[in-house]
Amino acid sequence: MNTTEIEAQNVEAQRVEEIAHPLDKFSLRGKHELLVTQKLAQVHVMQGVALLGESTVLYAEHNTGKTLITFALLIEAIKSGRIRGDKVYYINVDDSFNGAIDKLGFAQKYGFHYLARDQEGFSVERLRVAMLEMIETGTANGTVLVLDTLKKFVDLMDKTKSSKFADLVRSFVSKGGTVIALAHTNKNRGADGRPQYGGTSDIISDFDCAHIMSATDAEGQQGVKLVEFRNEKSRGPVEKYVYCTYPGDPKVPYVEKLAAVRLVPEEELAEMKHKARMARDAEAIEIIKKCISDGVSQKMELLKEVQAQTDLSRRAVGIVLDTYAGTDKTRNFWSVRVGARGAKIYSLLTPWIAPVDPDDY
Repeated sequence: MNTTEIEAQNVEAQRVEEIAHPLDKFSLRGKHELLVTQKLAQVHVMQGVALLGESTVLYAEHNTGKTLITFALLIEAIKSGRIRGDKVYYINVDDSFNGAIDKLGFAQKYGFHYLARDQEGFSVERLRVAMLEMIETGTANGTVLVLDTLKKFVDLMDKTKSSKFADLVRSFVSKGGTVIALAHTNKNRGADGRPQYGGTSDIISDFDCAHIMSATDAEGQQGVKLVEFRNEKSRGPVEKYVYCTYPGDPKVPYVEKLAAVRLVPEEELAEMKHKARMARDAEAIEIIKKCISDGVSQKMELLKEVQAQTDLSRRAVGIVLDTYAGTDKTRNFWSVRVGARGAKIYSLLTPWIAPVDPDDY
């Protein structure tokens, strides 16, 4: 290659370098210090469930109490000072007129915004326009949107529409916004008997966090509902499981239910679960106690006899035997020792008394 050709190559190389790279205008290099000032603290908008600056979806069956609990946990966050009420916009397009008025009263009391369909000219389409405006102007930062319920904002069975909506939410969150969406579970439960998310997988795939809620009666607390949040996906530090209780009687006024919603401490939950298990195992426990009292105390004999008297498998009977074996009379019913040839021998902690049959009187 001669000198002229080398010079020509250098000139061309210099010309290319002077042309702005198409991606340069999008680069964040040099913007770190500025963006740090806009960074959001890891604040729980809903204690243990949803974080500021993330998109969270809550799936629940009808009458689980998702709106009630969401209201209660938002109010707790506002009262504790973790979030500002004037930055929270609860958008309910799935309620009756009277229901909307009642919830508006709570919103006004605690200083957060409440939007309802066809009130003050609001519509789902106007929300999309407002979100795009907040993304463009930077007012998304710190804003908390609660969408109740999600199916009113997007067709969850349409993959294309769900994906497009999730993209809008992602853009909003990337500008410092927060989205909490309430949705319904699939009408069919999973193989494990638990509720499963409804709609296509796009929402749960594209959101930062997802929980599935399920409700049961709280053992030992008449008329109280126990609601479990089971985390299915997370990016930030939320809990794998969160539990709440509230009055389940439909006759209890909404204002009383809202005031009564509370998070269940872990130690209390363990006791509630133990009582719930004892209630489920009550029949097997009584049969085992009677068998031991009648002299059937060796494990293999017990397994065989109890299985014959119940519809439980041998494995299930063994689990009941192990669960309630110990020396604590408040939690256990029998003790166990190792006898000849390694055989496990069971003894009752207190004498068995046959249940009284009312028909005997």
